[in-house]
Amino acid sequence: MKRRRTLIISLLLVAALCLGIGYAAVSETLLWNGTIENDAVEFVVKFETVSESAVSGADDDADVAKILDLSNPGEPGGRTVAPSVDGLTVVGDSVTFNYVVKNYSNVIVELHELTTDFNNEYFKLTVGDWDKTVLDVNETANVSVTVELIKVSDVIETATFMITAEAVPYVAQ
Repeated sequence: MKRRRTLIISLLLVAALCLGIGYAAVSETLLWNGTIENDAVEFVVKFETVSESAVSGADDDADVAKILDLSNPGEPGGRTVAPSVDGLTVVGDSVTFNYVVKNYSNVIVELHELTTDFNNEYFKLTVGDWDKTVLDVNETANVSVTVELIKVSDVIETATFMITAEAVPYVAQ
């Protein structure tokens, strides 16, 4: 009985060995060698236009200058606007600017919240929210900024302000 069991185990081992050798003789290994490359990201988000939508208050003839660098659309530049307001004389006089920002990038971008550290006793700066925060290629977004006189002075008061808007490549959540 022991001899028979040894014979069966031996035959099973020989059969498994033959199967392994046979499989190796008739099989082939396929290898994939490839290259993965990303496209260069052209990341350009710029001001497209700026317009004055409202001048309100006693001095409706306020001198409003809108300086916008629109040189070389799609190229560096056009990322700075410098609005200038002169002629706000009565508390409550205000000027609202409407800005259009365009995504010249070859990727979808996300516009982050607008921020400013403006704090002045004579002027109030109100920064609106983007009408959309995710821009497809060549798509635009709008935002408004209002400058309002909140206190009068017997001397000419001048205030400068900066508003920051960060645009980043969009990553779907």
